Amino acid sequence: MPCRQVPICSEFGGSTYNQENDGRFVFRKLRKAPAATANEGEIALSETRRAQQKKAPVEQSSAPGSPPETQAVVAYPPYIYGLHEPGGEHLMREAGRIGWVLHLAAVGLDGTQGSADFRSLADQGFGIITRLNHGYGSSGTLPTPDKYPQFAAAAARYVARSHGCHIWIVGNEPNHEVERPNGRPIYPAQYALAYAQVRAAIRRLPGHGQDLVLVAGSAPWNATTAYPGNEKGDWIRYFVDVLQQLRDAEVDGFAIHTYTHDLNPQQITGDFFHTQPGYTHLRNEFRTYRDYMNAIPDRFRHLPVFITETDPTTRHKGWNPGANVGWVQAAYREISAWNSDPDRQPIQALILYRWPVVGDQPEWSISNRPGVIEDFRQALRAKPEASFAVRLPGRSSPQTVIEPGQLLPKQDRWTGTVTAELGLNLRTGPSTQHTVIQILPNGALVMVLAELDDWLYVEAVGKTGYVHRSFIRRQAEEDEFQPPEGGFLRTRAELIDAPLAPPAERQISLNSAQATWTEIVVANTWNQFGALILKLAEFLDLDPAVAVGVMAVESGGTAFAGDGRMLIRFENHIFFDKYGKLEPERFSQHFQFNLDRPWEDHLWRPDPKEEWRTLHGNHQAEWNAFNLARTRFDPRAAKLSISMGLPQIMGFNHRYAGYESVEEMFTAFRDSANAQIIGFFDFIRAEPIQIWSLRNGDFYRFAAAYNGAGQAQHYSNLITDAARTYSRLITQARASGAKDDATAQPRLPYPPAPPTLETTDPELYAAWREHMVQGFRNNQEMFDRVLKAFMDPYNATVRMYRMLFGVGLASFVVAVALSIWTREAIFALVFGGLTAASFITYFLTRPLRSLEENLNFITWLGVIYNSYWARLVYATNLETIQEDLKQITEDFVTQIERLIDRNNRTREDKPEEG
Repeated sequence: MPCRQVPICSEFGGSTYNQENDGRFVFRKLRKAPAATANEGEIALSETRRAQQKKAPVEQSSAPGSPPETQAVVAYPPYIYGLHEPGGEHLMREAGRIGWVLHLAAVGLDGTQGSADFRSLADQGFGIITRLNHGYGSSGTLPTPDKYPQFAAAAARYVARSHGCHIWIVGNEPNHEVERPNGRPIYPAQYALAYAQVRAAIRRLPGHGQDLVLVAGSAPWNATTAYPGNEKGDWIRYFVDVLQQLRDAEVDGFAIHTYTHDLNPQQITGDFFHTQPGYTHLRNEFRTYRDYMNAIPDRFRHLPVFITETDPTTRHKGWNPGANVGWVQAAYREISAWNSDPDRQPIQALILYRWPVVGDQPEWSISNRPGVIEDFRQALRAKPEASFAVRLPGRSSPQTVIEPGQLLPKQDRWTGTVTAELGLNLRTGPSTQHTVIQILPNGALVMVLAELDDWLYVEAVGKTGYVHRSFIRRQAEEDEFQPPEGGFLRTRAELIDAPLAPPAERQISLNSAQATWTEIVVANTWNQFGALILKLAEFLDLDPAVAVGVMAVESGGTAFAGDGRMLIRFENHIFFDKYGKLEPERFSQHFQFNLDRPWEDHLWRPDPKEEWRTLHGNHQAEWNAFNLARTRFDPRAAKLSISMGLPQIMGFNHRYAGYESVEEMFTAFRDSANAQIIGFFDFIRAEPIQIWSLRNGDFYRFAAAYNGAGQAQHYSNLITDAARTYSRLITQARASGAKDDATAQPRLPYPPAPPTLETTDPELYAAWREHMVQGFRNNQEMFDRVLKAFMDPYNATVRMYRMLFGVGLASFVVAVALSIWTREAIFALVFGGLTAASFITYFLTRPLRSLEENLNFITWLGVIYNSYWARLVYATNLETIQEDLKQITEDFVTQIERLIDRNNRTREDKPEEG
């Protein structure tokens, strides 16, 4: 998001940096890179981004060619060497080490411009990567979200006419402020949506069904894009948030960027970490690439990774002074060393930025720097040759976890919460040397099975492994919980006692035989609970359509079943966590679930001798399983393990819904639909990211927080559809209601209309009407007088300036005539000076500015008066007249005050507020 930068005079890693007013940092110029060994907490995320602008490239043209290939071939060259943009590939060809060439394409919303023929290089064995931008600078690397489908279609058109390329990058450094469309930030959910649409459009093309579409790397060291959950603008957090919103089958690989600040090889091989609080876990030089590699989730470890930009990144310095100091050689040795470890996800390319000389980025061109070229030549001759070969990733087999030897007794095992802001590594053994099994997100629950000094042996997300103790907070029933600002809505009597349903005339009527599922559930939600939802939307500053839509999708529109009991869903795996792990044998006699995917395959039986029964999808079965758990096992654990009522809030989340105990929430939800609906919106408010997402229309991020990342896209689509459906249905209902009032006879008579002055006292009404008419006459007369008072001096001023123009012109004519007549230059100087002074006064000053401003204010004043009298005309309802008059008068006074305030600010010549 845009940030106000306040310079501070500290030095950060050898370069200046700016601090924002909220404590976040926008890193500029140089950065230093920290060590590869993470502190024992193993915050498992990485960083990436340079702070200067690498933007508009120059497209290279090639000859047109034949139609696209019928069968996609993703061609990897033999070596990891590469150059950003063509022109220097002869260096790789001469050395016999063919690598990569990266092209740039700005496809816009059309996709038919620019060359797309890469066969001249592909035929020589070079690997071709093309970055697909919407545009550069203010056009944005992506367009605004409403144009993502057009952008995807444009990218597909460009790819369809391409030859020789089957690897594509969607956009560039979306977290960087210089890549924003019209200054609008690109949040992770938005980038993920654009990426998924572009990838799908490309993969549908004949001959491109197996192309690699790469996720763009975030900009290292750039902290300008902050949002809830990433308040510091952490570039690695941004990268991870993008990946969390993509399904396994939606990602083909990654493009990442890594840099140093100076042309200094020591910044490549050394470990330098940021020292500023909030960023100390991130590297500040070339090894920032390791932060990215460590941040890639386990489910994506088998995918290729390409470093598509690397250079000394300081703006206006770049590759200067251009000497051969071994920087390029050190960079390739570093990546070669990384790839030599078979347990690491390999990197397939290291591409130097950039070969050509480009006008706005001359500091990064390589083609005009012989020293850098010689450095590259020496890197191309480095031995052993095999060390620089491309190594493809593969799917790793499950890691063997070291057993801890002795587990804690069941009664001593405890639950903890991950507190590592960027996630925590779950490892195969109790040290940082052991393999990472998975990254546990911040806030994840772990069951501690054994304690080994600084390490804990835990079970989490269906897996066992080791985490560092310092990043696990022990969970206790007395854990402090901070309620949302302003307290919980459930404490407001006006909401608890508010009517649920809207008036009959405002309800939505449907033909159920023709209505869609979305229309039915939206209409059902509105007709049952619309009045209360509107009140809550007003309290929360939410669009009513969003409030109704999210309520309809997340609740299904039903609070109680036909038997009068609250809707519930009993979760076996939660009951195991709350009770079963202490009594596993007894638990397993009555409940089952899938150990690898705990939310699936839930079965139950009332007696160990009976057959297993299915659980979900049957209201009676849910209550039977729940009653079994609370009567024969543990009543509190049973309530913690059910989702309740309309919002289906889990019992263990009772505090987020505003209740001190699960029993209190269960009772409230059981007895009141009001409590269920209010609890839903309290639950949303308890997590700032959720209410922020709904207010900003980021339904994907909301769904990821509320429903989980795996279902985020599905629920995002449902909420979008439901909100639009509500807006359409409610508009139709109002329109048809107005028509019905005029033409249709209702089945039952409507209540009598409120009495009006015209019907109750015609004489008084006539007097009032005359008063209104006279008021309009007075208003018009006042306006005419004010306008005349303005126009008289205005016209006089215009006449004076015309005279001034005439004086100047006459002076000029006289000067010319006298000079010719007397042949004396003095006349020309005198009268010419008068002419110049007149013209300068007339043309270079703004004498009419105040008069023009007065005209604007007079127009504004006229609108205010006319609006005031027009509203008075329609204020005829005796039951509301006092309230109407009060509101009309307050609005009138407010507008007058705004007019006066604007006039004062104009006089003081202060800038107007946006």
